[in-house]
Amino acid sequence: RSFRPAYKAFRSDSSFNFMLFFFIFFCQFLFTCFMALGIDSTGGAGIIITITTFQGDDKTKGDYFVGFLCLIVAVGFVLAALADFYMLTRIHSLYRSTGASMAKAQQEFTTNVF
Repeated sequence: RSFRPAYKAFRSDSSFNFMLFFFIFFCQFLFTCFMALGIDSTGGAGIIITITTFQGDDKTKGDYFVGFLCLIVAVGFVLAALADFYMLTRIHSLYRSTGASMAKAQQEFTTNVF
């Protein structure tokens, strides 16, 4: 779903759609980084939760199993965040090569909306 504005931007060479894509995908990138961190009481199973699961003196086999699952999820979120960053930089370089700019996006927004 987050790639639809990028598809529309490439199809119509629209700076406004590129800006829309960058906004939506940057929010997704921030969410992925937040989940990769795994801050306690947020529902994420990231790096911080994984470390706290493995720490402690009275751990059972079940705690290590949960820690291993959290580690798999954390690695997945880190890889997804890296892939998001790579995609943002790739599409940004393609965006810059088309000659698009923020001024052009603002002009398209005012002419198409108002």
